[in-house]
Amino acid sequence: ILWIGTNYGLNSFDPATNKFRVFLHVAGDSTSLADSKVMHVCLDESGNVWVITAAYTLDCFDPRLKRVTARFRIGDGRMPGDNRRPILRTVMRGKDDHLWIGTEGNGLFRLRTRTKSWTQFNAGAKNGLLDNDIYMGFEDSTGNLVVAAMNDGVYFSDASASRFRYKPLPNASINGIGKDRCGKLWMACGNNGVFVADPVFKKNIHTRRSEDKNQGLRSDCMTGFFRSSNGILFLCGANGVYTLAKDDPAPKRFRIDHDGRDIFDGNITWMIREDSKGTLWFGTINGLVSYDPATNRHRWYQHDRNDSTSLSAESATCFIEDKKGRYWVTTFGGGLNRLDPQSGTFKAYKANGDMNS
Repeated sequence: ILWIGTNYGLNSFDPATNKFRVFLHVAGDSTSLADSKVMHVCLDESGNVWVITAAYTLDCFDPRLKRVTARFRIGDGRMPGDNRRPILRTVMRGKDDHLWIGTEGNGLFRLRTRTKSWTQFNAGAKNGLLDNDIYMGFEDSTGNLVVAAMNDGVYFSDASASRFRYKPLPNASINGIGKDRCGKLWMACGNNGVFVADPVFKKNIHTRRSEDKNQGLRSDCMTGFFRSSNGILFLCGANGVYTLAKDDPAPKRFRIDHDGRDIFDGNITWMIREDSKGTLWFGTINGLVSYDPATNRHRWYQHDRNDSTSLSAESATCFIEDKKGRYWVTTFGGGLNRLDPQSGTFKAYKANGDMNS
């Protein structure tokens, strides 16, 4: 089952029946969502769907019962915090049975999903946090945590510790965090290139746009990371895709040439994924690109307003392969698309005739 948060409810899609189901707020029904506008979605280890709504709630939706079984608000008596600052920004799955929730004004929360017990980490509590506005986080397989704050910095916490170490990163609007095989953390910034942090040696390296067109970053706007099955760490953003080597902090340009020009030149790459066959997929502002490293062959799927079987919008924002090998693509304005890789045709699923994102 695919779970999609939208401005019009929590949507589920069952590939077996080819049908959507929409779950909305229903007035007077406490088992429905607190608000139909969904801000963030995360699945826990038991398959429950945790939803941040526009009503500043964290709702636990049980897919089996098709209803909300628990609801939390900051300062509601079950969830700690100051209810004068009720905004929840992000929820992410952590190691074992816990979730991490970033807030605007109340710091960081850890929720144990099995016991529904809470721990709050906020500024002034002698845990190392200097900022109460947390908007992004990343926890590795060993339980080490890094969170991004609104004050242009990041905080590191070892699995064995209960304190955070602060590292200032000037003008670092972080869009993505990745970890390489040496344990270094790579942070893609929206306007200031890439920061590389070595938690072991406590060193930072900052890489920005280079004037050299063949080496280094070609833009300071970076959108995220992806590690392929063969261990290559990719960085993507505006005007380029790059590979990152464990012994060299300088990103190397990754090109896919189409009619004599790099596809990523003048483009923005939102994300990178890999399917079960080893093919890489790049979602860009100018369509969807597939690339087979074994054959060095690629295919560029673009929107054609005169072809109803083409990608239904110009911008492909995300890609996923389901358990049955079917390909799904989200778009900006064109809804959800299913791709038939054999024919190269798309089928669009839309809520209505307006913009569907």
